[in-house]
Amino acid sequence: MSETISINTSTPEKNLREPPPCITPMLSWNNLVYEVPIKEEVVKDGKKATIRSHRRLLKDISGRIMPGEMTAIIGSSGAGKTTLLDTLAGRLKGGNLSGSIAFQGQPRDIHLYKHKVAFVEQEDLLYSTLTVEETIRYAAELRMPSRTFSQQERSDRVERVISDLRLNNVRHTRIGGPFQRGVSGGEKKRVSIGVEMVTDPSIIFLDEPTSGLDSNSADMVVEMIHSLTKSQSCSAIMTLHQPSAKLLNMFDKVILLSGGEIVYQGWVSAVVGYFGDIGYPCPPRENPADYFIDLMTIDYRSPEKLEESHARVSILTQAYRTHAQQLDSTDNRAMYDSRPKDEHNSQNPEVYKFQDAAYGSAKDLEGGSHLPGQKHLEKHSRLFKRSAFPNSWFHEFGILARRYWVSQMRNVVYLAGLGGQTLIMFLLIGFTYFQMGTDGASIQNRIGLLYFLLMYTTFPIVMPLLQVLIENRAIMLRERASGVYRVSSYYLSTLIVQLPFAFIPGLLLATGVYFLTHLQYSAAKYFTFFAITISMQLASVGLAFMVSAAVETFDIATIIAPTLMVLFILYGGNLANAGTVTPVLRWIKWVSYMYYGYSGIAQNEFRGLTFHCKSGTTSGICFANGEEVVRSYNLEPFSIGVFDSASKKSEITGRAIRATKGIIAKDGWKGLYRGLSPNLAGNTASWGLYFAWYGWIKDRMAKDHELAVGKAGSSTLSPAQHLFAGAVAGALTQCIANPLWVVKVRMCTTSANDPGAYTGLIDGLKRIYISEGVPGLYRGLVPGLIGVSHGAIQFTVYEEMKKWRANSRASQGKSRLTTTEYTMMSLVSKTFAAVVTYPYQVIRARLQQTLQTSVGNAGAGRSYNGTLDALVKIYRSEGLTGFHKGMGPNVVRMWPGTAITFAVYENVASYLRGQTPLAHF
Repeated sequence: MSETISINTSTPEKNLREPPPCITPMLSWNNLVYEVPIKEEVVKDGKKATIRSHRRLLKDISGRIMPGEMTAIIGSSGAGKTTLLDTLAGRLKGGNLSGSIAFQGQPRDIHLYKHKVAFVEQEDLLYSTLTVEETIRYAAELRMPSRTFSQQERSDRVERVISDLRLNNVRHTRIGGPFQRGVSGGEKKRVSIGVEMVTDPSIIFLDEPTSGLDSNSADMVVEMIHSLTKSQSCSAIMTLHQPSAKLLNMFDKVILLSGGEIVYQGWVSAVVGYFGDIGYPCPPRENPADYFIDLMTIDYRSPEKLEESHARVSILTQAYRTHAQQLDSTDNRAMYDSRPKDEHNSQNPEVYKFQDAAYGSAKDLEGGSHLPGQKHLEKHSRLFKRSAFPNSWFHEFGILARRYWVSQMRNVVYLAGLGGQTLIMFLLIGFTYFQMGTDGASIQNRIGLLYFLLMYTTFPIVMPLLQVLIENRAIMLRERASGVYRVSSYYLSTLIVQLPFAFIPGLLLATGVYFLTHLQYSAAKYFTFFAITISMQLASVGLAFMVSAAVETFDIATIIAPTLMVLFILYGGNLANAGTVTPVLRWIKWVSYMYYGYSGIAQNEFRGLTFHCKSGTTSGICFANGEEVVRSYNLEPFSIGVFDSASKKSEITGRAIRATKGIIAKDGWKGLYRGLSPNLAGNTASWGLYFAWYGWIKDRMAKDHELAVGKAGSSTLSPAQHLFAGAVAGALTQCIANPLWVVKVRMCTTSANDPGAYTGLIDGLKRIYISEGVPGLYRGLVPGLIGVSHGAIQFTVYEEMKKWRANSRASQGKSRLTTTEYTMMSLVSKTFAAVVTYPYQVIRARLQQTLQTSVGNAGAGRSYNGTLDALVKIYRSEGLTGFHKGMGPNVVRMWPGTAITFAVYENVASYLRGQTPLAHF
C-alpha cells in the first residue's frame, strides 16, 4: 500500500512567549515589474506589419527573505522563476526594471552587492583539469581580499568549505571533462557551490541546482545548503523544477509563480492548507509540488483547456492578492502566532528567532535592530567597501596566470596535438623544400615556402586557441559577474600564459625548416626571420582573442575566424599581386597582417640573392636577383629596416646614430646635455607658474559661481570655464617664461665650440639682451600666445576625464583616484593637445632658432621675419608635412615629464589638502 505523500504542517502552540523584536530583512523587494522589448506581427488594413511592443515577465512582485531562511521558487517553464532569481541577484541584462530592492534594509548598491552574494549557475562552469581542492583554493585566492585575510585564514576557509560540502574524499580528484573522468554530477555541483561559498556570502542564489542529478544527489545538495543557511545565518534562494515532496519539505518558504505573477508566497508548511482553503485541496497520494505546477500551468492543447487554465490561474493570483492584503492588515503578534513552525527550526534557536519575525507583509521592508547572527554580515560588508574588486591588479594577474598555466599544462590532449602537429609539419615542409639552390626553380619554391610558413602562423594557432578561449570565456563571465577580478588582468594573464604554447611549436618548426631548406645562412637575416615569425604569431593570438571576445559560441567562431583568415591570406601579396587588385578592394591588403608579414619576410630572404637560370629549363620565369622578385610581387611599399645594402639602412635610426656620434665627436658627452640648465629652469617656471595661475583662476570662478547661485558646494566648472582658465594661465606663464625657452632652443641647436655659442642660461640671456634687446628675448612670443591653446586644451581634457573618473569611483565607494589613473589621463590629454596644436610649435621653434649670422649654427641661413613669414615659407618649401615634422618623437619625449609632473602634483596636492594621509604613500 502506497504511503501518503505530504509535507510537514505542524504548528506551534500559541502564546508560548512574546514576539521577538523586528529585525532587518536580508533582502526585500517591492512592486517589481520587468519588461523586455519585442517585435510583434499584426495585420493592419489587410497587410502584415511589425510593431515594437513590450512583454512583461514580472508583474508587481513583492516579498522578502530573512537571515537563515531557504526559499524555493517553483513554476512551470516560462513562469518567470529564473527572471525573478536574476532580478534579485542583480544579473539582469537589458529590459526595463521598475520597483525597489533593499539589501539589509538599504537600497541595493549593485557594485557592492555582487561581492556580498553568491550565484550558482545551472551549468557547472569549472576548469576540468584542476582538482576539487585547487578549484576552491583558487576561488579563495581571487575572492578573499589579501589585505584582510592572511594566507592561513584563506587556507582554513578552504578546509572548512570542503568539509561542509562533504568533499574530503574527492579533494584530490580532478573535475573532469570530455576526455577525462572526474567527479560525479552531484560532487561537481557541490564544488560549484563551494566556489561561491568561500567568501561567506550573505545570500546564495542557485539556478536549478538539482537539474541533471538523481534524487539522492539532489537531496544531498539541498540538505547541505539547508545546513549551511542555518549554521551560518545566511539566506538561500533557488529555482527548482518539479521537486519531490521530501525535497520541498527541506525549505522554509516557497514562491509559486505563474506567468510572472505570484500564486503563493509563504511557509512551505502552510502551502497545502492554503490551497485547500481556496478550493484546491492536494490529493493525498500526489506530490504537492507536481500538483501546484499542474494548477499553475497554462494548457495549450486545446482552446477549451487554454481558456480553463487561464481562468484557473487568474483565480489563484487573485486569491493570493486578497490573502496578501489580509496579511498587510494583521498586526505582528497575530502573524507571529499564526506562523507555522517546522522541524528544522527547532534545531537552531538563533535561526528560529530570525524566522519568528519574518512572516509578515511585503510592505514592511524596513527593520530595526540586528541580532547576533548578523554580525558576520556587517564584517563582510566592511571587506569590500574599499574597492570595486577584492584584490589588487597584480594579485589578480598572478593568481589567474598560475591557475591558467596549471590548467593548460595538464591538458594532455592539447599539448600532444601541438607536439604532433609540429613534428609532422616540420618533416613534411623540410623535406618538400629540402636544400634549395639558386636556380630558377628555387624562386618558385622560396615564394611558396615563405608564404606557407606564414600561413602556418594563422590557422594552427587561431583555431585551437579559439576553442580554449571560448570554453574559458564562460568561466570568466561567471566570475566577472561576481566582481572577482578585472577584465584586463584576465586577458593579459591569459595572453602571457598562452604565448609559450603558441610560440614554442611555431618557432621550433620555423627554425628547423629555415636550416633544412637552406634559406640564407646569415645571422642578421635569421633573426629578422625570427622576429617576423614572432610578430605574425602575436597577430594570430590577437585575432583569436578578438574573435573569442566578440562571439559567444565556438560554432560561430569557426565561421568568423576562418573567413577573416582566408581574407587575409587572399590579400597577403602572394595569391594576388598587390599592385593589380582593383582599387575597390585594394585597401584590404592594408588590414591584412599577412601582407605586412609576407612583405617583410620576402624582402629579408630575397634581397642579396643572385639566381643562375639554366638555358632550356622549363621552371618558369627567371629573375636575375632577389630584388627583382620583390618588385614583381609589389612587396616593397615599405621597408623592414634591415638590409645588407648600406644605402638601404633605416633612415630614422641612421640619422639618430649619426647625429649622436657627431655631437660626441665634437663636444664630448657634455654635448648631449647642452641646454640642460635653461630647459630645467623653463620647465620649473612654466609648470609652477601655470599650476599657480590655473588653480587661482579656477578658485575665483568657483567662488563667483557659488555667490551667483547662492549655494555653497555648487562649484563644478564647465569645460568652457576650464578652457578659459587654462588659456589665461598659459598666456601669463608664456609671457614670463619665454626668454628661458629662447635660450634653451638656441643652445640645443648649436655646438659649444661654435663661434658666439652661449655658455649657459645667464650668458644667453645677457647676450640676447645686448645684441637683440627685449624683442630678442620674446622672439616667438606671438605663436607662443596663440599656442596657449595647447595647455588649455590639455587641462580641459584632463579635468573632464578626472571628473568622469571621480564620479565613477565615487559610485563604487572610492574617495580618490589612483596614481595610475592620474598618469594615464595626463598622457591622453597631453597627446591630444600636442596633436591638435603641433603646427604652432613648429613655427615657434623655427622663429626662436633664428639667430644672427655670427652665431654660426645650422639655422643661421634661415631667417623668418615673424609668424606669417614663417608660415608661408614653411608651407612653400616643405608643404603641410613641414608643420608636423618630429611630432612623433616630440610627443613621446613629453610623456615622461608630463606623467611624472601630474602624478606628483595630484598626490602632493591631495596630501596638503589633508585628503590623503602620508602613510598612504
